[in-house]
Amino acid sequence: MGARRIGVVGVPPLGCVPMLRTLQGGINRGCVTTYNQASEEFNSALSIGLQRLNTDLPDARIDLWSPLGVAVVQGRWRLQYCAAA
Repeated sequence: MGARRIGVVGVPPLGCVPMLRTLQGGINRGCVTTYNQASEEFNSALSIGLQRLNTDLPDARIDLWSPLGVAVVQGRWRLQYCAAA
């Protein structure tokens, strides 16, 4: 018994959160690279751990969903983002 299909949500690029862009993004309010790198490292470690679980639990399917991946694949126009002046 138990769950056979599990979805896990990865961490989005935290350096692009509006608060961080305002407080630490400089005059242009750019994304903060160090926070984005930390998000990438976390998601990478999470992915490796989930691959191990998928190997150890052959009857289960554990998927990692990446918010950034969806934004890149669908394009910002599909998500109704617009450039701000």
